[in-house]
Amino acid sequence: MKRLLIIIMITLIGPLVRSEYSAYGQPYLDVEAFGEGFAVLEADDKIHFYNSASEQTSTIQTEGVSGAKFMCSVSDALVIAGETYLSCLLDGRWLPMDVPETSRITCLTAFYGGVMAATEDGKFLFWGSPFDKAQIIKTEVSGRFIDMDSFADRCYAVTDRSEFVSIGLNLHPNTFDFNAYYSEYYGEIDIVSVAAGATSVCITGNRGDESPAAFISSNGNVWSERAFDYLESGSQKYMDKKTITAAYREYDDCYVILCEEGVIFHLPACSHCNYPIFSNSGRLTSLAFNGKSFMAVGETIY
Repeated sequence: MKRLLIIIMITLIGPLVRSEYSAYGQPYLDVEAFGEGFAVLEADDKIHFYNSASEQTSTIQTEGVSGAKFMCSVSDALVIAGETYLSCLLDGRWLPMDVPETSRITCLTAFYGGVMAATEDGKFLFWGSPFDKAQIIKTEVSGRFIDMDSFADRCYAVTDRSEFVSIGLNLHPNTFDFNAYYSEYYGEIDIVSVAAGATSVCITGNRGDESPAAFISSNGNVWSERAFDYLESGSQKYMDKKTITAAYREYDDCYVILCEEGVIFHLPACSHCNYPIFSNSGRLTSLAFNGKSFMAVGETIY
């Protein structure tokens, strides 16, 4: 569940542009569904809260930590993470979470009422609640974890070596080397993101020629490619921008993919119903859903 606040209700809300940029090249780092609206993480360690009508309601500064990169929401709590710390906002108070000293966190997601994080050295960290000690879970990956997401009782992560890892409530991870099994059919894929759906999971990436790629599986072992084609005024078109990240929209069973140049590409369950939104909002790198409301952030809030 990947994020930073850019709010759109898939209505006519335009981009809100900021001139200052972080060391990562953008002012907004992550967006997360929170309460009835969203929370947006800004590069200067501020978190902005928005209601369901896309109206900003408040802003807070993180306390005792700096360099937050991403966040997730767990019930009424909001968890933020930097490379070596997690902190939980609950009832207006910041509470530090237990993080093993050797761990450098690369991504995290809410998972079954708790928090799952992945580390640079190929481990998972799981907290059953923000107040528990972290359970350390070893995996068999050779790469660095770059993205993760969850839905219900399944959690998924991918590495910069195109490895796919699934883990359930038993906390026993299974690793699948995508290119080892599928490069003969699809060529080498540089996987960049994963999105967990209600009955499937989607990975997105890019080929050597920088064309986009997306694959969907029901169990993480057998994958089918989804093309980036769509109809426009009766003509077949192809979206050729590189993928950045993806998320799942539950209410209509659709994967939504952020691509370069602000393209927001939709892969619904119907393989002939794909469609893009050309946001003209600059580079967007994180998105979240709260019911039918959609939010994306990066260079702008859209």
